[in-house]
Amino acid sequence: MQRSRTVDYIMPHVTRESKLLDVGSGRGEIALRIAQRTGCTVYGIDSSGWAVDRARARSRERGLQDRSIFLKQKAEELDFPSGYFDLVYSVKVLHETRHTEALREMHRVLKNVDGRLILVDWAKGTKTWTFESYFSLDELEKMVRETGFVTIESDQRKDVLFLAAKKV
Repeated sequence: MQRSRTVDYIMPHVTRESKLLDVGSGRGEIALRIAQRTGCTVYGIDSSGWAVDRARARSRERGLQDRSIFLKQKAEELDFPSGYFDLVYSVKVLHETRHTEALREMHRVLKNVDGRLILVDWAKGTKTWTFESYFSLDELEKMVRETGFVTIESDQRKDVLFLAAKKV
C-alpha cells in the first residue's frame, strides 16, 4: 500500500521522456513500477551491492532492463554528469545519508530548468525498527531550501513526510 501511494505521488511529475534518478533504490520496486507505467528511463542507485543485484534481476524478469538501470553508488557521491536528470527522488533514505552532501549531489545532477526533487521519508518521532534521526517537515524544508531548492508542496501523512521541490 505504501509503495503505491509513493508512486502515485511521483507520477504527476513524470513523462515518457523523463530521465529519473532513484536515490536509495533498494531492490528497485518503485523504480520498476514507474518505468513500467510511464515508459520513462529510471536509474536507481544504492550503496548495497546485494540490493543492486536484486534490482537488476527484477528488471530483467520484467523485461525493463532498457528502461531501468541499477548501479552501486552512494547518495553523497553520484557518478552522473551535472544536469543529467529531469527528476530525482528518494524514498525513506535521506535520513540514512549525510543529508547535506546528498541533497547537494541531487541538486547538481538535476537539470537547471524544471529539475524536480521528490523526497519521502519518516517523520521525526516515528518509531521504526531502526533508531535513525528523522526530520520534522520544517527541518526537511529548511535543508532543501539551503541546498538550492524551492518547495512546491509538502505534507505529513501519518508518520511519513512528502515533499516536492524544484531546482533554483
